[in-house]
Amino acid sequence: MCRWLAYSGSPIPLETFVSKPANSLIHQSSAAAMGATALNGDGFGVGWYSPGDPVPALFRSVQPAWADTNLGELARHIRSSLFLAHVRASTGTPVQQTNCHPFRHGQWMWAHNGAIREFATVRRDLLCAVDPALFSGLAGSTDSEVMFYLALTFGLGQDPVAAVERMVGFVEEVGTLQGVQWPIQMTAVTTDGQRLWVFRYSSEGRSRTLFWTTRVSTLRQLHPEVPQLQELSEETRLVVSEPLSDLPGSGSRYRSPPPASFSRARTFWTPSTRPGPERPRADPDRRRPPRRAPPGSSHRHDRRRCRAPRHVPIGRPVAQPPRPGTGPPRRAQSGALPQSGGRHPKRMVLLPCRRDSRTHRRQGSGTCPRPW
Repeated sequence: MCRWLAYSGSPIPLETFVSKPANSLIHQSSAAAMGATALNGDGFGVGWYSPGDPVPALFRSVQPAWADTNLGELARHIRSSLFLAHVRASTGTPVQQTNCHPFRHGQWMWAHNGAIREFATVRRDLLCAVDPALFSGLAGSTDSEVMFYLALTFGLGQDPVAAVERMVGFVEEVGTLQGVQWPIQMTAVTTDGQRLWVFRYSSEGRSRTLFWTTRVSTLRQLHPEVPQLQELSEETRLVVSEPLSDLPGSGSRYRSPPPASFSRARTFWTPSTRPGPERPRADPDRRRPPRRAPPGSSHRHDRRRCRAPRHVPIGRPVAQPPRPGTGPPRRAQSGALPQSGGRHPKRMVLLPCRRDSRTHRRQGSGTCPRPW
């Protein structure tokens, strides 16, 4: 698989982490220690933001990073406060410049390590879900770029975490329908030029390696050979696929986020511990209006406790269960279930109600008037 790094903080030359450390990204392109493959020579790319320009610049090449002298020259002279760098190991797609990371759309960048398993099988279904307004921006043929454009389709610009969650869920759903056992494996980073969002996830629960630093003092201890680190601010952060130093104990000075987690600048959260929006407090002096049963129901209907199953979408025809002594079952107002031979369907879809923790089969319990 690939190796990548992401930096956010005080402006520094790109070579500070791309080429200078003992286990720099250029070194990892030929001798990665923690990747699925030691060789990552199917191209490279760097993307950075310049002051006053919200659109990032890209430099990508199909040459191995260790063999491209232009990369070292540019990394020595380009300074940036936010940049991504990536070395690629192809998982089957062609070695071409448009397939090299990072990918860009407007002010957004994306880099990824991992794969969508059996991508050729699910590729068509995934591409069909990309917003038509974004589809013309797809220039390559990698699964990573498709993941990026699916995240853009699902609202990356409004809520990056929710968009990536929806993208991962959609890929897993499509893969499961196609018989793929473990559809997705990823560590990914995206940025809008102001903040970094980092994700670590895999369907099988064995995610690729990812490390991050929380304090500038940690960076100074890890890389004493880099004098520029003395000038960094306390907000500086570095995220890497594997530690950039082979000093004794360097691995313990990096932190590794748990699987199925994401990071926004400083702190890692798992989905279960993700901080949610603060809810407004209820006014104790305000009386709640009494609930009234909808017309046609025989019991007080509680919207909070009576819901349709999740697999029944809103608007789907749902047959009502028969009332005692009322003859054949009625049809829902939203439509009718298909019949065969003029007979009523044998199996009815019942709406569970937690009012008595059972479905409305019990005689005299009433019926749910409609699905919610």
